[in-house]
Amino acid sequence: ASEALGVVVEEATVSRTLCAKPDEHAAVETLQKACAERKKACAALEKAEKGGDDAAAEAARDRKDAATEAVKEALVPVAAAARKVAEALAAACLGLLDQNAADANYVASLPSWLQGFDAGNRLAGAAWHGVGFLQKDKKYAEANEVLRALMKHGYRRAACHERLLINLKHLGLKDTVEWTQALADARRDCGKGTVALWKVEATAGDKKWRAPKEGKRIHKGAVARVGEVGSRLLFAVDDDDDDVVEVDAAGAPTNPRLELVESVAGRAAGKEGWSSWHDEGATLRTVAYLLLWDQARAPVADAFFAPFQAAPCDWGTLDFYERRKASMDARLAQVAAASPTALAALVREAFDAHYGEVGLVPWRGREAVARLQITAACFGGKAVAGIAMHLAVTGLRSGMPDNTMVRVTTPAGEHIKLENWPLADDAGATVRVAVAQTQLQHCVQGASGLEDGAALELRLEPNRRGPSHGPFKGLAFAVHDAATGDQCGYVQNADMDRVRAPSTSIVAGTAIRGDGGWLIEAPAPAPRHVVVPADWTYEGKVEEVKSKNDSLWAEQRMWIRACTETDYDIGYKNPYLFEDDGEGGLIGTVDISTTKVAERGGRKKGVAGGHVGMEVDPVVAED
Repeated sequence: ASEALGVVVEEATVSRTLCAKPDEHAAVETLQKACAERKKACAALEKAEKGGDDAAAEAARDRKDAATEAVKEALVPVAAAARKVAEALAAACLGLLDQNAADANYVASLPSWLQGFDAGNRLAGAAWHGVGFLQKDKKYAEANEVLRALMKHGYRRAACHERLLINLKHLGLKDTVEWTQALADARRDCGKGTVALWKVEATAGDKKWRAPKEGKRIHKGAVARVGEVGSRLLFAVDDDDDDVVEVDAAGAPTNPRLELVESVAGRAAGKEGWSSWHDEGATLRTVAYLLLWDQARAPVADAFFAPFQAAPCDWGTLDFYERRKASMDARLAQVAAASPTALAALVREAFDAHYGEVGLVPWRGREAVARLQITAACFGGKAVAGIAMHLAVTGLRSGMPDNTMVRVTTPAGEHIKLENWPLADDAGATVRVAVAQTQLQHCVQGASGLEDGAALELRLEPNRRGPSHGPFKGLAFAVHDAATGDQCGYVQNADMDRVRAPSTSIVAGTAIRGDGGWLIEAPAPAPRHVVVPADWTYEGKVEEVKSKNDSLWAEQRMWIRACTETDYDIGYKNPYLFEDDGEGGLIGTVDISTTKVAERGGRKKGVAGGHVGMEVDPVVAED
């Protein structure tokens, strides 16, 4: 397509493509120079502010503002050129799809999780960008022609259905024969419980797809914002918060700080004993991924094609759960039945077994296990199993609430904060790790003289081949013979966080002869996992936080309704999201809600989330 159009495609990304014309290359050079000048201006401003030179800082600030305007101005012709190429590529790619209909038929015969690897899927992506341009230019009829062409070839059918219905509305064709047929086709192709079906029904104006009711409201007005377009509101930290300790003679804080809306809600919950952090559901997803690790890595057909593949190819599709149903159901039942203490133990077991392996879990140091254990214990087995199953069946990773909150109460009525949670007592625990690099010139003599059971020492030393990041960046744990002082080798970088760090002192160890070479048995690090007493009370909840005029988007609404409404059709049966309330009814196992942070007064009425038909429920005002 690039060759046929006479354009240059750099790094195969539409956003960086430019027509091969001198004036457009000059526009790129102008933009690059403007960006370089702005970078210099920012550096000069930072230097002046650090040096306390107010005059120089003011001059640098003016220079930065001027450079910013120059960048904005230089972006205009570059963006225009990039769009021109993207539009041309979109048209050419659509033609190539028509020419290769046989390939599309073959791809349609493949499992859904393999279809994305076809070249036609990339061509369809370029054509999809063209639809966006047509819609921005209000060429809705032309956009629908492209959408129908994409659906004919089997690509992006769900997304195309939604856009097609929206465009028909713009053309004034709602409730016509064409609209009715398009809506019927969309309902047929979009599976139950999917984001696509939600958006289709919302576009159709079905009242039952409205936004869930608002929960708590915190009355507080914003004082600033970040950015200009798509900005986020900022709020001042309250004067009566415990961590604002610097005040003047009148008692006013001298270190006022600003925070985002999620922090406002978290701070309010903290006054009731909750520990809160803003993670968009990441902690709960990580707990679910850990507990389902073995099931996700099961040797099913056409799931893994590379050793460093983080997730199976069918992850995020409706087939992922069905192809592992027996093992998934057994594991979920085990999780659901676990007590808080047992659940924390399951999380630790999975964490220790798979730490550092390639997978869905974002490893952030071994100390992360404590928060994962606490989160699992506080939410409980049924809630964790319900969330894990919903993730596995629907693949709906986005839309989870902003804040994760946990609260624990001792029998004495004391709330324990995360930082004060008791760690397990592993005094005397040891680990065995390999002694590597014994063949190096300065290690050969020491390694050759080792004997089984010999006393060894771990010493900290600078080393450019040490880890590239983390607490041991540029360092190494050298292994020495305690009797002779000769160096025998090193602890491998991957094992450095498994042993007690030498720090300024020497850590003693013992030589162990293994099948693959020498090992060192050394003290384990200070314990990182927590104690979960059986007589404590554990609570967990997730909270979606919105500021003034901010509304829930489709995936967020779906999570809330799936966990709160027994009659909401999620497309499958999840036995863990609800339990008997003791009065003949059902109650959700996942405590999920919304909080609005805004000044006093009613919420702005109108269409929420950009989808016609998603009407806003009245606010439930609650301090």
